[in-house]
Amino acid sequence: MGYTTFPRPSASPLPLRAPEVTPLPIKPISILLLARSGEPIAFTILFPFVYFMVRDFYLYPDPKQVAIQVGWVASSFSLAQMFSGLPWGALSDRIGRRPVILMGLMGTTLSMLLFGLSHSLVWAISTRIMCGLLNGNVGVVKSALAELTDETNQAKGFAFLPMIWGLGSVLGPMIGGFLSNPAQVIGGPFDTAFWRANPYFLPCATAASVTFAGFLVAFFFLEETMPSKPPSPRIEEGDCSSEGNSEASSLLPKPISPSTPLPSSYIASILPKASRPAVACLVGVSFLSVVSDELYPLWAAARYDVGGLGFDTGRIGMSLSVGGLTILLTQLLLFPRLERRHGKHAIFRISMASYFLIWLFLPLVTFLVDTPWMWPCLLLLVALKSWAGTFAFASANLMLVDAARQLGALGKVNGSAQCLVALGRTIGPAIGGFTWGHCIQSNLPWPLGASISWWILAISSLFVACLSGRS
Repeated sequence: MGYTTFPRPSASPLPLRAPEVTPLPIKPISILLLARSGEPIAFTILFPFVYFMVRDFYLYPDPKQVAIQVGWVASSFSLAQMFSGLPWGALSDRIGRRPVILMGLMGTTLSMLLFGLSHSLVWAISTRIMCGLLNGNVGVVKSALAELTDETNQAKGFAFLPMIWGLGSVLGPMIGGFLSNPAQVIGGPFDTAFWRANPYFLPCATAASVTFAGFLVAFFFLEETMPSKPPSPRIEEGDCSSEGNSEASSLLPKPISPSTPLPSSYIASILPKASRPAVACLVGVSFLSVVSDELYPLWAAARYDVGGLGFDTGRIGMSLSVGGLTILLTQLLLFPRLERRHGKHAIFRISMASYFLIWLFLPLVTFLVDTPWMWPCLLLLVALKSWAGTFAFASANLMLVDAARQLGALGKVNGSAQCLVALGRTIGPAIGGFTWGHCIQSNLPWPLGASISWWILAISSLFVACLSGRS
């Protein structure tokens, strides 16, 4: 027996009573969020150590080539998701959300274990591609969450998604930074030939255990959320007379069944026109976020004389984790209230403007190295960046859900959006690594070479902010 899906209140010309806020179904949403946590952990765990992993592939590494190849490794996961998002979403519309979520969790578990055994660039890229191909849970979880919420509690329900990304942004860098190279950092039982030969297997195995735990919980407790038949508009008893109810029902929009044929045009069928501005906002913020995630460890690990901070994996992981903690502390309390008061479009534009200021000043932290002000300023900017990204993602997701609500194919629409998001996340790391590699080897005065990449990103955020004005 599946969960009850809540019919959404529909507009009516008759004076209907304002709907009460529907309580969130805590148990199924908690299971979905646990399943969703595997993707951000798998995506962010490599950022503290990927530079050092790729560098260790070579006896005499070239810094420029290492930066470019780091982008290849980071983007391969999203490249695979770009091709797998739509098929997984369409499959979930046919066989249900639950089996697709279970397959995605098991695929992520296996691929993370294999990635931890990487000893060459080809192996690392291949296992990241495998992880992206087998992880189709992003769009599917959004579809399931949309089926468990209605217009009265949708903002609160979808606010959990960026919170889970924030949790993954905390756990991923912490696991990747503090558990890397355990033979030297931890010693004791880890000071063996296996751990010396595979210095990054422990963080990957730890991340795999999280996704496997999600698989077990979902296998035993997750029920299907997709309704067997489309919900019908709800009119509360006592709101109108029987004649009024009949008249109002004829004026309410008829729900579209999941089996209703979509438009004949292929593009229109997978990405309806009404959803394209919202998808553009989601793709834009995803692109900016992943380029920032790619640039940060490269910049933080770079030497001071080229404009970096000279951090090791532990300090990179710690600084990234602090940003994720701010999401956990503010998301559930602030976003639903701000969304009700100011609207999702205004929040999105403010978040993009915040991105501009943050990336404008972040590279200037280099001037504070070896001063007491470096860590407070760095952690403040990283925390603000995480906060802005969280609100931008949440508002963009709500734009997409609002635009696609009446299409009757949540899995396909969210899957299509996830494919385009994955495209942005595929191009982003490659562009970030390429730009960084060329800028640090330019003849520009210190620290302009390391700053230009951040300033290009800041200018790009203003362009993405303009997209929400068309949504």
